[in-house]
Amino acid sequence: MKRIMPNDTIFITIVREPSEQFISLFDYTNMEAFHKMNLTTYVKTVHANDARMSGYIGYNQMTWDLGLPAGQFQNMTAVQELVDEADKLFDLVMVTERMPESLMLLRRLLCCELDDLFVLQVNARKPKTNKEVVLDSSTEKLLRQRLAADYKLYSHFLHKLDDLVALYGEEQMVQDIAEYNSMSLRKQEFCDFKQVPHEINNNAIGYQSQSNDQLCEDVTRGEILYLDKLRLSQKKMVIKRMTEANKPIPNHLSLQGGFKIEPLIP
Repeated sequence: MKRIMPNDTIFITIVREPSEQFISLFDYTNMEAFHKMNLTTYVKTVHANDARMSGYIGYNQMTWDLGLPAGQFQNMTAVQELVDEADKLFDLVMVTERMPESLMLLRRLLCCELDDLFVLQVNARKPKTNKEVVLDSSTEKLLRQRLAADYKLYSHFLHKLDDLVALYGEEQMVQDIAEYNSMSLRKQEFCDFKQVPHEINNNAIGYQSQSNDQLCEDVTRGEILYLDKLRLSQKKMVIKRMTEANKPIPNHLSLQGGFKIEPLIP
């Protein structure tokens, strides 16, 4: 990706506490039905380097997504090399459990306003009474062992976040987070969100805004639908520029149905 992006591209990613991330993944992707075993049985019988669901879903999802090859999840030398490479590549690695601080660091990195960082937690799992999500101590310990690669990655960037917060200034961080929280409450009241069935997953919480504001609508979108919107916007922009340059429009850029081309933002 870095080879095809402009030199001033800013790269950002996010990490999450690995056990929590895996338990959420197990539920969200319905791994229990796929593997025909509950979470405890899965942890006790499936090893870190075993085959992944659909070829890409399983243990150590974060290190997998960052490029660690299959079969290397217990190779701590390879994991450390991946962590070192990620540390060099990414301008910021946010931490889910430290979201307010991560957002303030993102704000400074992107030189944006507080309002630009307004977010709504979408795709969160619905509250359940499913006892299987609460693992006993031995299974929890075994899960941490299975997720050793992700824990190495997470620990590195959790400590790095502490260093970045110190450089930011802890007092300034507290002040900015308080300002952000006030802004967020105002936005939520304005948007008047209500819970609705999730657009894709019945096990997750969805939201709908009662206002007609475009920002309010956008923050309720999951990443897949929002990516669809961004891709459509990019297609329109490319088509407009090619039309103005009297160039033919390739078939792969054609859009189903008519649409109104909006003026480009300078």
